[in-house]
Amino acid sequence: MAQKRKQVVLDGDKAQVVFDLGGGGLVGFSLTDREHPACGLTPLAWNNPAPDQLDAREMAHFLVLDRWCKPTAAEMKNGMPFHGEAPHSHWKIIKKPVTGKKEVATTVGVELPLAELSFSRTMKLRGTILHVEEKITNPKPVGRAYNMIEHVSLGPPFLDETVLVDTKVAKGFTQEFKPRLPVPEEPMVGWPEYEYKGYQINMRTMTNHAGPLVTSYIMADDQEYGWATACHPGKQLLIGYIWKTKDFPWLNLWRHVVRGKPKARGLEFGTTGWLQPFPMLAKKGSIFDRQLMDWIDAKQTVTKKFTAFLTAVPADYRGVADLKFDGKKIRLIEHGKRKKRELLVE
Repeated sequence: MAQKRKQVVLDGDKAQVVFDLGGGGLVGFSLTDREHPACGLTPLAWNNPAPDQLDAREMAHFLVLDRWCKPTAAEMKNGMPFHGEAPHSHWKIIKKPVTGKKEVATTVGVELPLAELSFSRTMKLRGTILHVEEKITNPKPVGRAYNMIEHVSLGPPFLDETVLVDTKVAKGFTQEFKPRLPVPEEPMVGWPEYEYKGYQINMRTMTNHAGPLVTSYIMADDQEYGWATACHPGKQLLIGYIWKTKDFPWLNLWRHVVRGKPKARGLEFGTTGWLQPFPMLAKKGSIFDRQLMDWIDAKQTVTKKFTAFLTAVPADYRGVADLKFDGKKIRLIEHGKRKKRELLVE
């Protein structure tokens, strides 16, 4: 019998989560209501392998750790991969899925021998809300810089030209393959529209214009939570993420178009907003008064949290103008000048 990929499945009363141990990708997050038109459809569908492909790979929602970029030439020679070891390693189950009265939970983890870090992720599915707690541990007697990005990657069939991406950010800049040194953050861009190389870009949607590949944003100083949503009105489905800005001060939005069609949309929140190796980050220091790398001390464990959620939406839904979160309930306020509908996710 042919081998199949090792996965962990959380079957809740309203949603299902599928986690792939070959690279640590969250490859499935879908509604289970058979009456809903998007039942079983996961927005997290980029580079997902076939069942008989057993390699560890970057896919769907994967973890970037301990860097968001290519390594230096010397690091690459010694085996450090692009985006670090986490998405290129085989993860393990620390605690098998356990179903309680209100939630189903599991814990998975991975060891990063080159980075000399350990990582664990506890996932708790309640209804259509997934609460995630992550722990990064440095077992060594010295501290070090590191970065981590929650690389949320959306793809077809959920992703198409009609998907609306929404967020609340203060300002940003476009990433270039050859960064504009010494000030890569100029010109500053806003949300959702700005001009890019003669084109008018609307970051809420994806058209047949491929650029910019990545635009990086910060949240306002007084903003406790960052958030991003992607809504497909035709499929009546919305996926969203919420995180504390003290944990993840950056939101990086990736756009990938192939032959005029959207192939991937990244909602990447994390500890850095500049896609460069550590020597460049250390030299630059900060952008928009935000750090470009994080620090973990000797023998320290750092804890970070985020929340993912799904909800059904009306077929004429106009997207999310604002989001309110009290740690349990999520309230979505609709876009538009007409009467704004509110959706409650709990």
